[in-house]
Amino acid sequence: MLKLVKCCDSHRGKVWSVAWSPKGDSFISVGEDKVAELYRLNAAVNFTMGAGDGPSLACVKGPQGESSPSFEKVLTFAEGSHNKTIRDVAWSPCAKYVVLASFDSQITLWEFESDGSIRSLSVVEGHESEVKSVAWSPSGNFFASCGRDKNVMVW
Repeated sequence: MLKLVKCCDSHRGKVWSVAWSPKGDSFISVGEDKVAELYRLNAAVNFTMGAGDGPSLACVKGPQGESSPSFEKVLTFAEGSHNKTIRDVAWSPCAKYVVLASFDSQITLWEFESDGSIRSLSVVEGHESEVKSVAWSPSGNFFASCGRDKNVMVW
C-alpha cells in the first residue's frame, strides 16, 4: 500500500499539472489560479533513497529511518503572466528552465537563477487557442507544445 507523504493544497481552484525536477528534489504545480508553485524537499533533513518494505515505488529514508520526507512551498511565480488557467508545466533536462502552457494560447519560458529566484525569459506565441501540453526534448535543445488548434509546434 502506498502512503501519502504530502498533500499540497495552496492553489486556489483546480490543479491541472505537476512536474518533478530532473534532479528529483522539487516539483512545480500549476492550475486554474494562473500561478506556478515550487515545492522542495526540506534541505534540513538528509534523505537518501532506499528499498522499502512491501509493494512501494520507492521509500525515502531519513536519518532515523523515518519514511516521511518534508516538502515545503518555496516559491510562487508567474503571477500576472497568463490571463487564463495554466494547463501544463515542463522542466528542461538540465533543470535550469521551465515552460508553462496556458489556456490563453501562450507559453512562457522561465529560468532559475543561481540565487534560487526565477525570471521570465520569453512569451511564446503561435497557437491559435488553448495550449494543452508542453514537453522538452531529451537534449534540452527543443520543447514541443500542442493545443486545441490541432497543432503540435516545436520550438
